[in-house]
Amino acid sequence: MIARHFKVVRRRLDNLIYSLVVSVGVFYVFPYFFIMLQHQWGIPVFKHDALPVLDIIIADVGLMLAIWCIAIMVVYKKGALLSFEGSQNFMCKGPYRFVLHPMLLSMHIILFGEIVFLQSPFLLIWLVVWARFSHLYVVHFKEPFLMGIYGKAYTDHWKKTARWLPGVWWL
Repeated sequence: MIARHFKVVRRRLDNLIYSLVVSVGVFYVFPYFFIMLQHQWGIPVFKHDALPVLDIIIADVGLMLAIWCIAIMVVYKKGALLSFEGSQNFMCKGPYRFVLHPMLLSMHIILFGEIVFLQSPFLLIWLVVWARFSHLYVVHFKEPFLMGIYGKAYTDHWKKTARWLPGVWWL
């Protein structure tokens, strides 16, 4: 009983650490590096007064999507925050009905909001790199892993659901 409880606590701690490391890296460390590089190279930033308001809207949409994903996983106690952890049951509720990877999509949206706020061409490059990395991770690791765990249930869902954007099958 104690060993099982310890395993659950350790798994939740792993989730928290992984989530913090990835979030801090994606939203702070790499953007800070690219902003510093942009300043060192003297590349101008084009400021527009209306864009920070648009940033708040974009980033909030991404944040709300992330919160929705987490809430669905917590309420139904079926989802796992980490791909390599897996969960007991296949879950297809909330935003997961429309796209296969809404949590990663929310990260892309939040990062795009950060780009709009900081108005940095270097951060746009970071978004492209991050999106490509995410895509490769999903195609070569996450989806095969989930197909192995959930079998036909996930494969059927995978066949009828867009990977990144609702209704856009070729991405």
